[in-house]
Amino acid sequence: EMRATLTDGMTDTFWESGDADKHRTKWIEIDAREESQPSVVCVHVDNSRDVGQRVSHCQLMAGPDSSSLEEVLPKTAVDKEYAGWVTMPVGAKTHPVVRVNIFSVDQPARIRQVKAFAAQADAVGVISREEGLQNRSAVALQLFRDLTLKVFGEAEPAKVAAQADGGAEPAVEEEEPELR
Repeated sequence: EMRATLTDGMTDTFWESGDADKHRTKWIEIDAREESQPSVVCVHVDNSRDVGQRVSHCQLMAGPDSSSLEEVLPKTAVDKEYAGWVTMPVGAKTHPVVRVNIFSVDQPARIRQVKAFAAQADAVGVISREEGLQNRSAVALQLFRDLTLKVFGEAEPAKVAAQADGGAEPAVEEEEPELR
């Protein structure tokens, strides 16, 4: 299933449009009428690796249902060598249905991940710049930890986490062999 490859948390998997769609707008729609409504939608693009499936622009549409979508974020260019998350705020008004329009230039498009984040129910107003930077730092640290886990295995993340948090390396308790 294509949805599983977009939400499995791995940027090695992806959704790719077909050759027949290369001259048409591609889109991914999120219907959150039964859940918390998204305040931010992110798509992971890797144009540096996906040379034959580059995303040239993204656009965000939102509304109460699929037939009543309005532009929330205008068509935004994505650099041809960009690799990372394209973050698109839905805006102050909540919308249960959001659609990311994906554009490419004369080729299929590839999206590696999609994430939708809902605003907290008790949050009022807009988060400050400092809070946004703290959130980005936390996300970057978690990404670093996840990558370290993939590369080095189970033992290293605790060591890296302690060092990243400013702590000392965790002590490793060794069991003494039992003598009989």
